[in-house]
Amino acid sequence: MDTSEELSRRLSAIMEEIRDRRFQRFQLLREILRLHGRRKELNKERRGIREQLSSIRSKYRDLRESLGELRSQMEAQKKELQEKREAIAKLSQKLRAKEAQLSLSPEEVEKRLQEIEWQVQTSPTNIEVEKRLMEDWKRLEEERLRHGEIKNLRKALLEAIAQRKALQLSLASTRESLGKLLEARRELREAMEGYLEK
Repeated sequence: MDTSEELSRRLSAIMEEIRDRRFQRFQLLREILRLHGRRKELNKERRGIREQLSSIRSKYRDLRESLGELRSQMEAQKKELQEKREAIAKLSQKLRAKEAQLSLSPEEVEKRLQEIEWQVQTSPTNIEVEKRLMEDWKRLEEERLRHGEIKNLRKALLEAIAQRKALQLSLASTRESLGKLLEARRELREAMEGYLEK
């Protein structure tokens, strides 16, 4: 009987061990299924991250290209602005030189020309007086021409100053755009680094 009890105890122990192993197997299978599911989630997440990273890289490349174009545009604007400043300086210098040559106002020139014309038409003159009047006429006509040149120079100077102001505003706008693009590039770089760390 001892052997029968012994066999019964051993059988019971074996059955208990079988149950334990089955339970462990069941637990392992459940863990395997959970890990498979998690792997699928991670793969899906990884694909999403790759797509987002690819999108960010594409935006970063586009942004870098835009920055290059904007920098080139800004350099061209700076050069044009410098040329405009030089043109304004030359026009101002030329204007001052022409103004220094003037001896009469435009009104005085016109008044004297009318006086000479009136004198020629109404008074008998000898050759000396006529010669003097013609020289005065010629000198006054040259003065009138200088006034016309000065008027044109002032107009050109005002136009150049307006163009310079427009260029300064355009350059300021370009600088602002450049600042925004640089900030966007920094944010994209940080986002890209964040995804690369994952």
